[in-house]
Amino acid sequence: MERGEPRSSNSRSSYIDSTASITTTYGTSSESPQLGRGNPKNHLDNGWSDEIQQRKERETLGYSQASPFNMEKTHLTPGSTLTWSDVTVTTKKDGILRELLTSINGYVRPGMLLAIMGTSESGKTALIDVLASRIDGKVQGQIMVDGKLISEVKRKRILGYVDKKQKHTPLQTVREAIEFSAKTRLENRSHKQIKKVVDEVLSLLELSVVANALVGNHHGDGLLPYHRKRLSIALELEADPAVLLLDEPGEGLDSLGVTTITRALKRIAMQGKSIICAVHQPSTSVFRCFTHALILSQGKQTYFGPISNSPHDADFVPLRQYFKSLDQPCPSNRECIPEFVTTIAKAHPTKPYKPCAAAYQGKSCEEKAQIRFQRTAPLQGQDMDDAWRQSAQFVELRARISDLNKDSDRDNGSHKKLLMRKTRSVWHKLSGQKYAVPRWKQLFYLVLRRTITYWRDHGGIRARLYRSVGLGLLFGTLFFQMENNQHGAGSRSSISFLTLLFATINALPVINVLMNERPVFYREVYSAMYSKFVYAVSIILAELPWTLSAVTLFTVPLYLLAGFQYHPAKFFIFYGVLMLFTMTILTGTQALSVVSPNPVFANTSSSVLIAVGIIFS
Repeated sequence: MERGEPRSSNSRSSYIDSTASITTTYGTSSESPQLGRGNPKNHLDNGWSDEIQQRKERETLGYSQASPFNMEKTHLTPGSTLTWSDVTVTTKKDGILRELLTSINGYVRPGMLLAIMGTSESGKTALIDVLASRIDGKVQGQIMVDGKLISEVKRKRILGYVDKKQKHTPLQTVREAIEFSAKTRLENRSHKQIKKVVDEVLSLLELSVVANALVGNHHGDGLLPYHRKRLSIALELEADPAVLLLDEPGEGLDSLGVTTITRALKRIAMQGKSIICAVHQPSTSVFRCFTHALILSQGKQTYFGPISNSPHDADFVPLRQYFKSLDQPCPSNRECIPEFVTTIAKAHPTKPYKPCAAAYQGKSCEEKAQIRFQRTAPLQGQDMDDAWRQSAQFVELRARISDLNKDSDRDNGSHKKLLMRKTRSVWHKLSGQKYAVPRWKQLFYLVLRRTITYWRDHGGIRARLYRSVGLGLLFGTLFFQMENNQHGAGSRSSISFLTLLFATINALPVINVLMNERPVFYREVYSAMYSKFVYAVSIILAELPWTLSAVTLFTVPLYLLAGFQYHPAKFFIFYGVLMLFTMTILTGTQALSVVSPNPVFANTSSSVLIAVGIIFS
């Protein structure tokens, strides 16, 4: 068939016949490519994990024709099965106990893209934080990975977490950021293997075009918002997480950016990964990308199950059937379904649902009035969470979680090697140390990254060096060729004071540098990329070359112009004392930056301490 030639009816029928034959072959074979043993197509799964369904979806959207679980040539392994039962979270604020979540149940399997939905303060972020072991509070319930209980510390090693806030080092390129994450989180990998992993992730998330671009900050320079969000996902995906968790991946993006990010996540899920997203008021096009939904209302669960029966189902049949069974029928307009399932869960069941604007499109005045004043039937005094716990879907969910905890690692099909590879990858991380690489490698990578970022900060480096030369020439000129008498002794005392003041001025810019890196530090420490002690040592070692240069450029003109004793030993004593004092002030400023809550407090405190030091100097 020539390009541009319309497809004939014969070719179309042959395509349908071939698809039907493939479906028949996999539908009746015991070797069906499913990730779990005994995977019934019940209310909770509906065949979404079948390879044929995912292959059809890939063909429809124009993705690669390769099998979604064909990962032998990549570093990615199939995701793990994560289940949670009766999860309850209690926090204490202002001396008052508050229950953020109450008896939440659910699961995610390889190939699933789960949406955690709800209105504001419904507990979406709290559930994501609990699953990722990043919440402060009392957690009750059972959270299992592949049917096994693991500690919160080790759960951070195997789960990937993408925060809604985009935290990156501005003066790194996209490739360097992914390489640093890969080097600190992947064990026993050579430089060539790391490069291959980075290229795979860049290609999968379509970041190859901007691979060598600087990340930049949020003030208009650097990457576009949706590229920054993809970079956040790439930093977790390169570590091959067992489950990828995202907190509102569309935060700060326009509708096109949200759709692009969601479709990228869908591609990753179709590669066999387990993905959970907390989403807020998704559009219909975004909502359709998800396979399952967990709906929350004020910390309580109101639904868990598939969104549709197949990837091509645009009417959200399972959702319609569930809410219809509660005498709460969904709107006929499919554009209103995402808003309906979140708002109806929060509203009191005896109050009407307020239709969205899309429900009125193309309607006459009489039809609009009928939609506006229609009321839903009450639930006889029950809340939506009570109705959920008494439903057949809830019983089915509990049974499904129990089955997954027993059989999540068993497989008798063609993907046994992949599952064994995944199991080895996950439990190798759990049986090893807290960090993937030894501390000396962590220190090397951190110092190298900070040195490169300093080198690219041309304005900051030039200002530091020019300031050192200028102050050295200024002080040396003011005290030019001091005499060896009583007047010269007073001049030497004054120049010694100004020399110590230079050390203080040289250390102040470090405050803003560390304050800007604090969000990145929190993200990387939570991901077990390096230890806090190694980070503290790295910021001192990375400052040594630049401090050495600044002190040298200040000392040489000052010492020669001021007329100090021209003797090598005397010069190096003066130089060594000044260098030691400068590093002492620098480390003290760094410590002050670490303990300060914000840059304003840090700069104010440092000014007060400098003033006190000047008074007693």
